[in-house]
Amino acid sequence: MLQISDCIKITYTSALLLIMPGPTNTLLLCSGFSQGIIKSLKLILAEWIGYLLSISSWGLLIIVLAKHSPLLLLAIKLISALYVAYLAVKIWHFSLQGYDYHVTTMTIFFTTLLNPKSFIFAAFIIPASAFLNQHDYYFAILSILFALLPISLLWTGCGASMPLWDTGRTLFKPTLLYRVASLTMFIFSISMLYNSVSIIVSQ
Repeated sequence: MLQISDCIKITYTSALLLIMPGPTNTLLLCSGFSQGIIKSLKLILAEWIGYLLSISSWGLLIIVLAKHSPLLLLAIKLISALYVAYLAVKIWHFSLQGYDYHVTTMTIFFTTLLNPKSFIFAAFIIPASAFLNQHDYYFAILSILFALLPISLLWTGCGASMPLWDTGRTLFKPTLLYRVASLTMFIFSISMLYNSVSIIVSQ
């Protein structure tokens, strides 16, 4: 059974992982910049649901695959990498459309659902007992939520505050922001593909 110290450790470790730049955080940054914090709040809910489903699925899948072939894990990693690359291309083109692009809840949901961070949560941060014991599961998920909400608001708030930093000249242009975000996600997808291919080559 999870103790308070275990929950604190999960929250702290989750915060370190969640604050790292990635596909979902990049989208929250863009949404905060283009839509503001209030209109972006529903995206944070979509992110939470995406993580909830993804982490739970990974946890159950890891238990099953511990007794079977790891090829399914590899296939999911490849699909995740390709999706992030596809999303990077979409955001690059959205940047050409200027300020009117709005990040949708479905985009956030599916991006979070395929986010590799969920695998790290399930495999390394959440104790295995959480996927076998209902009490441990609830407390582990709540511990992650305590870390997720403030960090999501932080990324969204950073995006929303960018126009305030303008001192007369346009310091942050939507086109530049979206292209930087696109390149960030594309580099991230390349690293994911590299790790997956490395596993294939080493076998």
